[in-house]
Amino acid sequence: MDNRLDRPIAWPEFSEAYVKNQIGAEKKGQMDPLVRIVLVDDHRLFRELIKSYLESVVGFSVVAEADNGNDAVAYVKMHRPHVCIMDITLKGLDGFEATKKITKYGKTNVLVVSASTKPECIQRMITAGAKGYLFKDSSPETLCEAVRAVAAGMTFYPGDRDGLEDNGKRPVLSDREMQFIRLICDSRSLAEIAQELNLSYSTVVSYKTRAMMKTGTNTTAELVKYAIKNGIAQLE
Repeated sequence: MDNRLDRPIAWPEFSEAYVKNQIGAEKKGQMDPLVRIVLVDDHRLFRELIKSYLESVVGFSVVAEADNGNDAVAYVKMHRPHVCIMDITLKGLDGFEATKKITKYGKTNVLVVSASTKPECIQRMITAGAKGYLFKDSSPETLCEAVRAVAAGMTFYPGDRDGLEDNGKRPVLSDREMQFIRLICDSRSLAEIAQELNLSYSTVVSYKTRAMMKTGTNTTAELVKYAIKNGIAQLE
């Protein structure tokens, strides 16, 4: 066994100042690869398209690819990425079992990207330890958001639109989440909201993630549309 796999490595601190510095560096085109990613999907074309997009984003680096669960676990142990993007249907070890092994191993967080919209699949992956879940018809921008959130140790779930509509019930939003949504509808940036509410940038990202999860939205535009439609906010 390679003893190097048991040695500790330095993980970046996602503090407010750190994130702001990275955002500033990204705007200047000076940011070094930050988020290391292992990409797992059994469809080669989809995998290569996702890899091409991710590597076009400043701050992302795809360090390995796998088309099966066994290789996924091995590559995570070898490369120690911040994020493992995981499909569910895989050869050999499926996504559920691979996620269980990866999340028990260390600090790598799993983001599921799957065609399955079944609530039971989402719940099984959450139970297995996944930090996030995206549908394969999500936008590239949403994927980018999800990778950043999961890399920082936060959750990123899309919510279940059908379940919300069938029950006829609106999700329960906290006062802070309602306040956040209204500020988003007022075209405030996350940094501006953090400053106004006297919160850290990562806390504001967490509010956004929870609000989108509860409302079943995938993008900021969808969240704004939901807020206006449900009377949470009004356009001036």
